[in-house]
Amino acid sequence: MDVYLLRHGEAGSPRQQHDEQRPLTADGVKQLERQAAALRGWGVRIDLLLSSPYVRARQTADIIARAYQMPVSEDPRLAAGCTASAALAVLHDHAALKHIWLTGHEPDLSEICAALTGGGRVRMVKGGLARIQLDSLQPAHGELIWYLTPALMGATLSD
Repeated sequence: MDVYLLRHGEAGSPRQQHDEQRPLTADGVKQLERQAAALRGWGVRIDLLLSSPYVRARQTADIIARAYQMPVSEDPRLAAGCTASAALAVLHDHAALKHIWLTGHEPDLSEICAALTGGGRVRMVKGGLARIQLDSLQPAHGELIWYLTPALMGATLSD
């Protein structure tokens, strides 16, 4: 199974709204639209796109979903504070699929990445995407195949 961990894009200030309600900024939307187009053009696959119910994560997943013309499913277990064991439970629920995307938050995604790959840390920047090839769910055993920043996906805004 390939697990993709996608951190939400740039969001508004937590001082302006409750954390769960913070939307993406206009620049965050533009960057993610560029990323989605690049990923689709590169042939990156998605069988299931899951999202935290927080607004910024759901908007991030919706942008990817539009590019791939597919639905998004929210999973409350992916909300901010998601643990590696909760993410593993989500993956276990969909173990028959090959390409599962989890859209969420930091530091959760870095910790999930470490748990799935046996250690280390990947600092998930906003809009960052990690691909982990998971050989086993129990015990969790996988390999980080790649990690892409928005800049690597051609999503840097210069205008």
